[in-house]
Amino acid sequence: MKEYFTKAIVLSVNPFLEKDKTVSLFTKDFGKIEAKIVGGQKMLSKFSPHFNILNLVAIRIVKKNNFTITDVVTENYFPNLKEDKKLFLKSLNILFLLKKTLQKEIADEHLWHFLLNSLESSKINIRDVLKILGYNPAFASCKNCHNKEVKYFLVSDEVFACEKCARNISIKEAIS
Repeated sequence: MKEYFTKAIVLSVNPFLEKDKTVSLFTKDFGKIEAKIVGGQKMLSKFSPHFNILNLVAIRIVKKNNFTITDVVTENYFPNLKEDKKLFLKSLNILFLLKKTLQKEIADEHLWHFLLNSLESSKINIRDVLKILGYNPAFASCKNCHNKEVKYFLVSDEVFACEKCARNISIKEAIS
């Protein structure tokens, strides 16, 4: 059993069994990880207030077979992003993109610093994140009609779509 300290951005939180939670995190040292929060659903859980989506947290984790959170402190909850609907939606789209496209436990220091700087400065640009992930919109074309004027990225298929073709696609799949 090894213990680690790292910083992380909360991507998502889900109930697990009766009293626990699982949290998806993008960490500085491990990339994307899934971790268990023992007792995370209890009303008096010391962890629950810290694991809100988009929070920057300092965590202590233990890895035996899987990661388990043993301690947490919120460093930044980005109130400027959460109070502005447009910025908050853009931020959520980036978190969704990271959760769906990143492989587990592969650190990306460049992406980590870019994302942290973007959140701290409130300069949220999904196209820049797509470039870092290797999906540069400047070189993309629509998956259906091959139009170079792409507006949406379809996360589940990892392809681009133009505005005309995106009308036939579920909004849950497409980010712009």
